[in-house]
Amino acid sequence: MAAVSTPMPYNTLIGPDYREENAYPKEYPGLVIIHNSLSERARAHWHPGLEFVYSSHGSCPFIIDGRETPLDTGDVLL
Repeated sequence: MAAVSTPMPYNTLIGPDYREENAYPKEYPGLVIIHNSLSERARAHWHPGLEFVYSSHGSCPFIIDGRETPLDTGDVLL
C-alpha cells in the first residue's frame, strides 16, 4: 500500500452490470482514496474484491442489498 501526497491517476469505470472496475497504476495494489465532500455521491456498484470504509467525521448513508445503512463517525464498513 502506498501513501502519497499528490493526486494519482486512476479511473473508475462502472459497467452495465454495475461492476466497478478500477484502473489503478500497476505499482499500487491498493489505494486509499479520501472523500471529503458531503456532496459526493457514488453510483450504485459492486466490487469483485473488498472495500474498507471508515467515517472520520459526519454521517453518510450506504445502500447495501437495497437497505440503507447509516455510517456515523468512527464506524467501519467492510
